[in-house]
Amino acid sequence: MAGVGSAGSNLMRVTGMATGMDTDAMVKAMTANFQYKIDKVNQEKQVVEWRQQEYRDIIKDIKGLQEYFDPISDKNILSDDKFNPIKITNSNENAVGFSANAKAEEGTYKINVTKLAKAATVNGTDVAANDGTASKLKDINASLEGKEITFNINTKIVKINVDADTSIQDVLDTINNDSNISADVNASFDELSKKFVFKSNETGSNQNLSVILTDDAVGADLVSSLGFVEGGASSDSGQNAEFTITYPDGRNENITNQEKNEFTANGITYDLKAAGTGDTTITVEKNNVDAVFDNIKSFIDDYNDIIEKIQDKLTEKKQYTYKPLSAEQKEAMSEDDIKKWESKAKQGILNNDENLERLMSGLRGCLFEGVYSDKSGDVKNKYNMGMYGEGALWLDTSSDMKQNGKILIKDETKFKEAISNNIEEFTNFFIGKSSTENTEDKYIGTDTYYEDGLFTRMDNIIRDYAGDPGIGKDGESTLKGTLNIYANKQYDYSITGASGKNTIPDQIYKRTISIDELQRKLIDAETRYYTKFARLEKAMNDMNSQMSSFNSQMGIS
Repeated sequence: MAGVGSAGSNLMRVTGMATGMDTDAMVKAMTANFQYKIDKVNQEKQVVEWRQQEYRDIIKDIKGLQEYFDPISDKNILSDDKFNPIKITNSNENAVGFSANAKAEEGTYKINVTKLAKAATVNGTDVAANDGTASKLKDINASLEGKEITFNINTKIVKINVDADTSIQDVLDTINNDSNISADVNASFDELSKKFVFKSNETGSNQNLSVILTDDAVGADLVSSLGFVEGGASSDSGQNAEFTITYPDGRNENITNQEKNEFTANGITYDLKAAGTGDTTITVEKNNVDAVFDNIKSFIDDYNDIIEKIQDKLTEKKQYTYKPLSAEQKEAMSEDDIKKWESKAKQGILNNDENLERLMSGLRGCLFEGVYSDKSGDVKNKYNMGMYGEGALWLDTSSDMKQNGKILIKDETKFKEAISNNIEEFTNFFIGKSSTENTEDKYIGTDTYYEDGLFTRMDNIIRDYAGDPGIGKDGESTLKGTLNIYANKQYDYSITGASGKNTIPDQIYKRTISIDELQRKLIDAETRYYTKFARLEKAMNDMNSQMSSFNSQMGIS
């Protein structure tokens, strides 16, 4: 094919004008081996990138499950509240918060709050602070600049030297950063009322607060500009909470000495929120087994979904006849055909993956190992997995290899009986936490492991693979845990791509280096061949020119 062409270099190519040869096609054929190698490495790179995405998808799913292990999540299955078989009905949660444990008396309570506990509070009068806490003291009163003011707070002294830049925020910081004062009192500034506010950290009638702002060098007028009377004490006392409570047995108590609004007594935690709202009626029902059962079943259902997904990936058969498509192959196919092809090519990409196999093995293993109250003393928890024996929970794992590792509740009635029979042992079986310090580099197989409850074990094992709960939910933004490190951490930044620890990013990097090198070799080969053909063209042109001259001399047209 005659014409001017380019294939990967800046060399101008005059192709086939004298020889009549399709030079481009010939060079392409002569360098086909290089392109084959490039396509092959590109296929390998594509497979690795697909594996990385599969990993990240699984990590995201595991991160979703980790909400059950996140202390700040409402789902936190490791919380005692999830194993508390007590149901509370509250007629006015805006007035009184109420929670109970096993020590609480069952029945109906009535609480009438007449006073809330309050901190001791001292307010100054309003000051000319137009910029809030950023206001400079010299702008409030120019005479304050260069002076020293003294706060006497409960007989503890804070001195502040006022310069041109001293602001209200500087005053607050100086006071609140003084450990002798901040342990008992907090200073703030109300930007709406434009007043200094001092408040005791604790509530109750035994809290007393006195604030004096004075200094002979400043004087009454300057002190008053900050909202205080020079030399005069502004003081206040806190207030106890007062309420009446009627217990389920009919006892009626009038409480006047409660220093805090939140407190625990007789197995009940109270949180007084509002006074003067009348009676708040609260009913405590014990042995609410269904609530505990539902919490556990919710976790098991979500756990089983993850186990099934991972198990499917581990056992999915690879389609060896389907390879990643080259750019040239894609050009000849429709988008729908490309999607179908790549769907087949991705199958089995995590088949028998070692990291996932180890994760699954660890999770399965923790279900079969008994839970101990004291491993060194061989003291076991009352309950155990399975359907036989006195402590059987009627929980088991699936015998179907395709569902290997799933938790099955074989008999809901008998499982609920275990909850009601001994909630303390039941709770420890699932979320107990060992008091034995683990001094080994591993977790599985240690005394700590054996003394941890089932769900506690799962939490620790999953952390080893996916990092801490709540971090890296996108599957790629954290580098903690075996799966995250393997999927996302690059160690190799060498020129050759022959270093690193063979993580997925290392594998991608290695193939990128290889492709770049092969591309360079392809361009060099193309340039070399085109140069040779150009010389051939020149030789043919020279010969044609000589022949034309000879014919002209001989009178041959």
